[in-house]
Amino acid sequence: MFRTVATLAEAAGGEILSGDPGAQVRAISTDTRHIAPGDCFIALPGENHDGHAFVSDALSKGAGAVIVSGPTAFAGDTSAAVIRVGDTLYASAAVIRVGDTLYALGELARRHRMKFDIPVIAVSGSNGKTSTKEMIAAIFSRTRKVLKNKGNFNNLIGLPLTLLGLTREHGVAVVEMGINVPGEMERLAQIGAPTAAIITNIHPAHLEGLESIERIMEQKGKLWESLDSDGIAVVNVDDLMLSHFAQQIKARKVTCSLRNGVADVSVCSKIVVSPGNTSFRIKAGGFEIPVSLQVMGIHHAQNALAAAAAALSAGAPAEEVGAGLSGCAPVRQRMNCFKLRSGGVLVDDTYNANPCSMIAAVEAVLSASAGSPFVAVLGEMRELGRDSPALHFEVGRKVGAAKPGRLITLGPLGIEILKGAQAAGLDESLCFHAADHAEASDFLRRVVPEGAWILAAGCARGCMDPGQRLPRYDNGKNRRGDGRGVCVRGKDTSEKTLVVGLGASGRAVCALLRSRGAKVTATDLRSRSEFNGALNSIEQAGCSLRLGTHRLEDFLDADRIIVSPGVPLDIEPLKEARSRGIEIAGELEWSWRQVSLPVIAVTGTNGKTTTTALIGQMLKQAGRHPFVGGNIGTPLSQWILSGEHADTLVLEVSSFQLDTASTFRPDIGVLLNVTEDHLDRYESFKAYTDSKLSIFRRQNSADFAIINGDDPICSKRIEEIPGKVLSFSSSDSTANALVEGRAIKLAVPGKGNCEIGLEKTRLPGSHNRENIMAAALGAMCMEVSAGAIQAAVDEFGGFAHRVEWVRNWKGIGFYDDSKGTNVGAVVKALEGLDRPVMLLLGGRDKLGSYEPLLAPLLARGKGIFAFGEAGPRIYGQLYGKVPAGIYPDLDSAFRDAISRASPGDVVLLSPACASFDQYESYGHRGDHFKKLVAELGD
Repeated sequence: MFRTVATLAEAAGGEILSGDPGAQVRAISTDTRHIAPGDCFIALPGENHDGHAFVSDALSKGAGAVIVSGPTAFAGDTSAAVIRVGDTLYASAAVIRVGDTLYALGELARRHRMKFDIPVIAVSGSNGKTSTKEMIAAIFSRTRKVLKNKGNFNNLIGLPLTLLGLTREHGVAVVEMGINVPGEMERLAQIGAPTAAIITNIHPAHLEGLESIERIMEQKGKLWESLDSDGIAVVNVDDLMLSHFAQQIKARKVTCSLRNGVADVSVCSKIVVSPGNTSFRIKAGGFEIPVSLQVMGIHHAQNALAAAAAALSAGAPAEEVGAGLSGCAPVRQRMNCFKLRSGGVLVDDTYNANPCSMIAAVEAVLSASAGSPFVAVLGEMRELGRDSPALHFEVGRKVGAAKPGRLITLGPLGIEILKGAQAAGLDESLCFHAADHAEASDFLRRVVPEGAWILAAGCARGCMDPGQRLPRYDNGKNRRGDGRGVCVRGKDTSEKTLVVGLGASGRAVCALLRSRGAKVTATDLRSRSEFNGALNSIEQAGCSLRLGTHRLEDFLDADRIIVSPGVPLDIEPLKEARSRGIEIAGELEWSWRQVSLPVIAVTGTNGKTTTTALIGQMLKQAGRHPFVGGNIGTPLSQWILSGEHADTLVLEVSSFQLDTASTFRPDIGVLLNVTEDHLDRYESFKAYTDSKLSIFRRQNSADFAIINGDDPICSKRIEEIPGKVLSFSSSDSTANALVEGRAIKLAVPGKGNCEIGLEKTRLPGSHNRENIMAAALGAMCMEVSAGAIQAAVDEFGGFAHRVEWVRNWKGIGFYDDSKGTNVGAVVKALEGLDRPVMLLLGGRDKLGSYEPLLAPLLARGKGIFAFGEAGPRIYGQLYGKVPAGIYPDLDSAFRDAISRASPGDVVLLSPACASFDQYESYGHRGDHFKKLVAELGD
């Protein structure tokens, strides 16, 4: 970027008022909330705030330079610095003065962009800008690193900040350019210097600043006019204004059309619109490219044509175009489809709206709903200028002619939509104007029939429950049949709750309970000093703490007890409370009761974390908004407290959590495998197996149960499972998911068939093929497309501490599998390696047998190096069968392994034990191993 104050000032066209011209500059920032030491802060003027008022804040956070304009004086805390431009100067940081800080920001970005000889594709237009940009980025991201705008960073501030992120690693930039007033496009094009440009369409939008559709064309057209003769203008010839305007530009034109077969890029098949999908074939340059978009509507096919034209013109292979378009995740709140428990579908098109986009949304839903009841919930359209009432009326007239089953409008201008619909013949009894979102929701709840399609467009976003992404007005039964909609439980002011165990999930549920008004006491056998301040927040929230002991009176005085996963269930106070009928539940059980969302739950001895995260990635690729957590990362109660939105819960669940989940019932349950583990807690392997299988215990015939058909424990007990059983296998041709060569074949009754390639996956080993099969089946049950599943499989990179490659040193490879805390996980890790292995294992013993390690160790093991509390027991079981040594700690085991390793060997940390004898967590243990490897030097 700009490495010194001097180069920064020269690029910005400013003068250095103070500071060292040779001082280093780290990055450019316009927001003091995100500034870091060494950054340059640019003080931008704004409608509500002037950035010059925050200069002292930037300096107090270590800004190395500030760019300001004019003679304005700035005052701040003298400990941070005081700057007075023109009079008094304080030189604790460099001060650069320019005539216009917004212009200077653009100049910095323009100068930086010109350092890169890569395709820069600009996208503008009245509708479809963001969707088209995302499609182009999805195509190129398969082969190159792509820079693109984030969020709404498409104006004279957002575009420069985006372009300043360009690095030598980027192979292409795809930038959206949005304008509101005349003159902006010329400056945006000057800053971005695109090599190719798309104007998607010209419709009434932003008329407050641009006044007329002709002025919109004139100003948007500045983008094409900025192109050199060797630049590429992608022209939608179905738009007559664009087609006419393109005749006068000097750039090379590439045409696209839904209707004109002689265009350079066109559709050569019927366009099939179905819930959440639009399928067709593209014809371009002698190729036919099949496309299956993960979004609904013919207007999105038009966006895809423009994206394909731009990508092909910039050198993208035809096969990557089809795969990229099909794998592109839908843009949030743009024709997103959600299945409702009432059997209907919600279509969320509430990001923004103008007349053409609203009509296109109505037409798309009518096409896809195939005769089902259709309800349109339409809010106002913004920034339409003086013609806004007439434009709303015209939209209503077209909607009325389409004859929806119900029309609900919101906002002062929504009444004009209603009037237009009635003028077009829509019966007055089918129309309703709501005063606010609450009234609209209430009306929907009363009148919407089962199985209805509901379109929410315009500013109607408020009809959806904040944080839940499903409508308040879903009138179907929820998964437990109690009639509640998507809601969060209210206050618990009368209930006394005891939380036992103050790990991460215990602290999270304490905070949630207090937010609901519950009286909370929390108990843990550890002392305060062992928590390193982690208890401060819940204590400040009003929780009473009992540390160092469990008092029986606390257990017997509680209305309910919530137990953290690590707490044994056979401790005396819990047994006494249970005998007195006091409810005992786990954090998972209690938190699950608070929300009504579809649940995918994953358990098993090994592979839970990878499979859970992979399912989440597949859902995200499909445009869903899952919460991914539970036993991995964020506890469910912490997510509920955060208020963040989600439409699906994807939960890793442990056997400990299932033991305290008396009503927990996942819509989709996944059991990956069962091997010996936690026998220090369970009285037998059968008891542990029963715990794992309990994930299916409360399912019914409407739920899915996904199991490993190759696992003898899982397959032996299929008959006990009440849900619809789907199996995955590496050898059974009757399984619903089957590995064949470098692909997985999937078949789910009622959901379809597909094939997923494994050529690009970064998850090695047969155990990860099982994880991928399980995840893909779970995603198919949620009606995720094959394209989204494939994209997730290709892009997902696995996890730290799970057979994680660390480095190569003198021909010796090092892998961190610290998360391999049971024997089964170690077996999988060994089977996934094809080089001689020096195995480091040990820690806190779980009392299972280590003899299953013998077969893979005899096949590829050079020796075992047993350490920690379990070291003697491991050594005793394996000594004399494989080369073995015993060590007090990981350091000494590591040093001996290094002394014995040869080039071509692998040193693998895969402990088969818990970490708590010498470490805080498996991550702490894995990081220590990585540190030992790093200290080997070069």
